[in-house]
Amino acid sequence: MSRFKSIPFDVPVTLSSGQSAIVSGQLPAKAWVGDPFTIDLTFKLTSKNEGSGGRLRMAIEIRDVSILPAGEVSLAFDPSNEVDLSWKATPLTVGNRIGTLWVYAGLSPLPENAILARDLKINAVTLLGISAAWYRRIGIGLLAVGAFLILAFSRLAAKKTRMQKDQRR
Repeated sequence: MSRFKSIPFDVPVTLSSGQSAIVSGQLPAKAWVGDPFTIDLTFKLTSKNEGSGGRLRMAIEIRDVSILPAGEVSLAFDPSNEVDLSWKATPLTVGNRIGTLWVYAGLSPLPENAILARDLKINAVTLLGISAAWYRRIGIGLLAVGAFLILAFSRLAAKKTRMQKDQRR
């Protein structure tokens, strides 16, 4: 998971019914190439609603970033509750990754309409040209080698101690 600082955002929006809402979330300013991070978004109506329900569609598109779930996420929602959505994102290449958050919403009986198209930017980085996933693999390998060496040297030391005891007898 990305260990970089996340930048929160709150964007007020207006639905075609005249209702106001807020889309909020957080996005890391930087992310390791090959290391997944989470994008959490919340949609909440901020004005009173007389409608019985609504429909919400969101999509995140960022170039050279694998996003799960891919494509649009669409769901019915109760206007009196906030809607929380999460995506897993993994940068595939180094550099500034530019994308868009798309939000469509509508309250019954009106159809959904586009209420937000927000630019997203993530700086995908590596350390010395190697992704975080490879550093984890190298670290696990070094831990295994270290454990093997400790075990081997402790057995060798125990054997040496036994030999010294045997020589004293």
